[in-house]
Amino acid sequence: MRKFILNGISLTNKEIYGIHRSALELMHELDSIVNPGELEVVIPSNGEREFFFKNIEVCRVPIDFSDKKAVKKWNWFGFSDYVKSKNALSMDLTLSLPFRNCDIVAIYDCIIERCKPNANTVFKKLTRLFYMFKAFLNVKRAKAVVTCSNYSKDDIARLYHVRPHKIVVILSAWQHFKRIEPDKSVIAKYGLEEGKYFFALGSRSYHKNFKWIVEAAKQNPQYRFVVSGTNSLSTSDTALDTKLDNLIYAGYLSDEQVKALMTHCKAFLQPSLYEGFGIPPLEAMSTGARCIVSNTTSLPEIYGDSVWYIDPLDYQDINIDKIMSGKIEDNYEVLNKYSWRRSACKLYALMEHISEK
Repeated sequence: MRKFILNGISLTNKEIYGIHRSALELMHELDSIVNPGELEVVIPSNGEREFFFKNIEVCRVPIDFSDKKAVKKWNWFGFSDYVKSKNALSMDLTLSLPFRNCDIVAIYDCIIERCKPNANTVFKKLTRLFYMFKAFLNVKRAKAVVTCSNYSKDDIARLYHVRPHKIVVILSAWQHFKRIEPDKSVIAKYGLEEGKYFFALGSRSYHKNFKWIVEAAKQNPQYRFVVSGTNSLSTSDTALDTKLDNLIYAGYLSDEQVKALMTHCKAFLQPSLYEGFGIPPLEAMSTGARCIVSNTTSLPEIYGDSVWYIDPLDYQDINIDKIMSGKIEDNYEVLNKYSWRRSACKLYALMEHISEK
């Protein structure tokens, strides 16, 4: 198979998010699938994360990860030039979105395109349009587009007018959570009682629908609600800055702390207005937690009958006990459907197919 080079410039940051998680776990599994010389990942010389692979080659390039201008220049032009110099094929799993051709590009969702309220300043509006322009170029020029759900596949096809057969669904998974040891000190830190609080993970961006959690806390004072993630507001809705005695803003937490909170919560909450996949409920399920999620976008496709669903736009009469009174399937019904190993095998098969073209 012809060599592929993956742009890993953003994968060396210690703080990782959904798209980085997917890319890292796929690489972890690909390392035991690919043959030596078939896959290379390029990372900055001063990255905070170390990579140790058996079959994937790691190449450090002289880019200062803290220099945003240098990183942008690399992502937009330098990466493509590097791949060309190696007579290789290119792969982007982290939305670096180069201006020149990329053979396999991942577009995980259309949140930026669909959720306009996230762009609530002139700068953010211009950033949104610039992102859409880059995404359009990449989707049109790529030999294959990778996404993480059939919902996202349909959304990308409609929005960017691309034929569905060009888009390949590579599902996300949860097995990485097995490697994490829970840090129960976070339970005591916030004075929580096991099984008496609800937990939510994510930013306070518009599409995460933090408003629903605020209203749920107001209407269910017998329980405490814990929210982890950035506290910076990205919408102008002042209701999101509400202070309640039973609502805890935990800020950024480690994976170990998150796992402890998931393990001992009454239920995990994901009231999003839009998700391309939504890994956190899978992570919560792997600890034994039950989940309450939105009945919108990709979430019903991913979670089937194993969660309690809510209308994320219904902020009235939120009775959390009533929501949880319905019958749902065991977590294993969903967990058994998703595997990083199977997804990596599917990605490798796609790489082989593209290499033969």
